[in-house]
Amino acid sequence: DSSTIDFVSVTGEYGIDVTINTAGREVIIAGTAIQGNVTNAINALINAQGGFAIQNSSIIAGVKSTLSITSTPGYGAELVIIDSQFTDQNTTAGSYPYSISGMDYIEVVNNAFKFGNRVSGVNGLSISNAKYLVFRGNEVIGYSTGLSINNCGSAYLYNNYFVNVPNPVSYSNVSLMYAVRNIGWTPVVSTPSLPSPGAQVTNTYPVPVTVCLYGGSVSQVVVTKNGQSITAFQASTPQPINGECFTLNPGDSIAITYIQPPNWAWVPAV
Repeated sequence: DSSTIDFVSVTGEYGIDVTINTAGREVIIAGTAIQGNVTNAINALINAQGGFAIQNSSIIAGVKSTLSITSTPGYGAELVIIDSQFTDQNTTAGSYPYSISGMDYIEVVNNAFKFGNRVSGVNGLSISNAKYLVFRGNEVIGYSTGLSINNCGSAYLYNNYFVNVPNPVSYSNVSLMYAVRNIGWTPVVSTPSLPSPGAQVTNTYPVPVTVCLYGGSVSQVVVTKNGQSITAFQASTPQPINGECFTLNPGDSIAITYIQPPNWAWVPAV
């Protein structure tokens, strides 16, 4: 707490190396400046239901890894990073100097992640195998890929700012991805093919979409939200639908019963 750690000359692999083996233990770095010549600035391994936190700190270090946090999914490990600034010194193209894996609960709020060398296509943060992720109010500046999310239960991205990042966000195998009000990243939404009558189509995009229907011969539209089905349109006899629009949040689905297929369009609602 309230320290300055300057690695003038470090021969080992890590600057700060943390291992938590006992449930309920936690390590907090607060109000601290970390800088200097080191291969890996902060390395943490959490082997139990423990916690690791960084707050109100400045980390300028790490020619290989600035931040590496690992655990095993299901341990219940928690990571909180808030109100801090990180500047990496990595020069290896395609690498991720910020790596977080296996933490069940992750909150990354109001931080800045900056590329310090600007000589190669270094990526920003890699987050994988998390149960729950909140990434909110962060600045991500100068990376090739700003944020990579893989194999996560749910991820919520709000009010982030991506600057000079060609590929702001990439994600795969995320059960629920919800992203709104992120400057510098607009997810592409394409209108899917209309399914067969009564078949559900789920919004797998990370943003809410507005689904607009018109024409055709339609008898029913059912929207399912949080497992609850709602009849949003009902006609005793099939008829053309006249510009009806329905909002689907990520994970919501829609099913249309028709004799003649209507036209439809999906438009991002953010």
